[in-house]
Amino acid sequence: MTHSFVGFRRYLDQFYRLTDSEFEQFTADFFLKNIQAKQKLVREGEIEENIYFIAKGILRKYFHRGKEQIVTGFYKENDICLSANSYFSLKPSSTTIETIEPTICVGINKSDLEKLMNQLSLAEKIFLGILSSLYVKKDAEQINNLRYSKKERFLLLCEKQPDLLQRVPQKQLASYLEITPETFCRMKRFRYDQAKEARQTAIVYSK
Repeated sequence: MTHSFVGFRRYLDQFYRLTDSEFEQFTADFFLKNIQAKQKLVREGEIEENIYFIAKGILRKYFHRGKEQIVTGFYKENDICLSANSYFSLKPSSTTIETIEPTICVGINKSDLEKLMNQLSLAEKIFLGILSSLYVKKDAEQINNLRYSKKERFLLLCEKQPDLLQRVPQKQLASYLEITPETFCRMKRFRYDQAKEARQTAIVYSK
């Protein structure tokens, strides 16, 4: 079993603990996909019938507003990645999903997944669990976008996903937060200065 499928199995364990034979049967029609950085996994305007588990790497989802690319989210290790509107309705995707880093995915085609659910009853249970977790995550993101100010969203991103600050270009993070790159830089600098001041204060009090 490759490392990518080991990670996929750990992900599935949260929904159902498969035996070795069940896992082998479950993943029989899944495939590995290796993609270099800055390559499109899903293209806006094309029908996408695959669903992916991200074993390694990071991707961004965006759509075009004129010539501008509007980033709506990111996918990274242990995330499920798909163009939901295209996958479920078989209509052209409204977004593009593009790699930021070299990425390894474990994927399956919609028709193969439907066949799997007909052949293996627990596959439907697992897939419903995956869909439920995706809905909960999406719902939380939408609420946060409405509840918090742009500055609060920036601080929340720093707290919950600090790795994005190192792995994603600032321009793309700024687009996601709906702020200008200049504002993003000011927020990042302010947070850095605050952290530096806190460390210096802690050193003084420790003496």
